[in-house]
Amino acid sequence: MTQRDKAAPEKELTYLQIFRQGLFSRNPVLVQAIGICPIAAVASSTKVAIILAAISGALLIFGEVIASALYKYIPRWLRVGIYAVTFMAAVIPISLAIDKYMPNIYISIGVFLPLMAVNSLLIYRCDGFAVKNRVRKSLADAISYSIGYAVVLVAVGAIRELLGKGMFWELPVTATPPVPAIDTPFGGFLVLAFMSAFLWCLLYRRDRARRSGELEDASDEELNEEEILSRVKKVSAGIVETAVGASSGIEPNAKPDEGTPPDRREKGGEDR
Repeated sequence: MTQRDKAAPEKELTYLQIFRQGLFSRNPVLVQAIGICPIAAVASSTKVAIILAAISGALLIFGEVIASALYKYIPRWLRVGIYAVTFMAAVIPISLAIDKYMPNIYISIGVFLPLMAVNSLLIYRCDGFAVKNRVRKSLADAISYSIGYAVVLVAVGAIRELLGKGMFWELPVTATPPVPAIDTPFGGFLVLAFMSAFLWCLLYRRDRARRSGELEDASDEELNEEEILSRVKKVSAGIVETAVGASSGIEPNAKPDEGTPPDRREKGGEDR
């Protein structure tokens, strides 16, 4: 373990706090905006979403346990490459099994399976938590974040399948899909944005209740009101702007001045 890792250990958390953070207050997708690409691009049905959630959870549990047990003794600059090799070694047999037993599903997610080896969620939790904690707490963290990630995945997949295809579990529900555009990656970003805004609203109400004394349990490390208001703009609005920019070719962080001609907006835009 390097001197930097020894000097900055992860704050000691209880198992209850670990689970509450992964599921709610630090949800990897809706709060931290980590690993959203597979959700927006691939999770367009409930069945595909469940399979992706199972793969992500298995990789995260496997990776955090290995990282906590072995990789904490490896220098940090070398660990990222080792994470990628480790996850790729786990993804290959999973990919072959899906191709053999579920060829229809493999057609939908096959191209994204190799990318799961470098999913930001996996590397973020392994290097941000697992290498600084014991195996038991790393396992609890992996389970917590896997469930938090899976809930968002399945919810997005079910919403997009129902509204975009008029189906559920590949069975027809309505003759005409209510909102066909939801089935596109752009629609996936929109669903994520609304879900993120809803969760941030709950976090905001929770913080206000705790401040007013209505909520006595303040042991969990929560975001305060100022942090919630500032980060909700970065997460919810950022997801929408990224989707709009990807579909229209406009730089997501560019903010064109009013009245500026279209051909000069890139020069006049300011970063957030």
